[in-house]
Amino acid sequence: FYGTGESFLFSFASEDHSFRLFPWTGENDFFIRCLPDSLAVGAGDGHFGLLVDAGLYQGTTRHCLTFANPPLTEPQDFVIKAMECWRFDL
Repeated sequence: FYGTGESFLFSFASEDHSFRLFPWTGENDFFIRCLPDSLAVGAGDGHFGLLVDAGLYQGTTRHCLTFANPPLTEPQDFVIKAMECWRFDL
């Protein structure tokens, strides 16, 4: 895992335009993990806040200790239709 406490997870519901931010809890340092078969954001107790497969096709979301988030989507296992990645440089 790598990253800093400036990492976060978020969810956005298009139905009611609600935005929820889940900042680092300080519980652990499991920010981002990249392996040949997956990309994970947040972890703890055997669960990932967000886990995406290598093909960027399937994902899963669960509660994780890093961000104390609830599952970000319903259902918790999903097919990715579009993906947007951001990076901020100072």
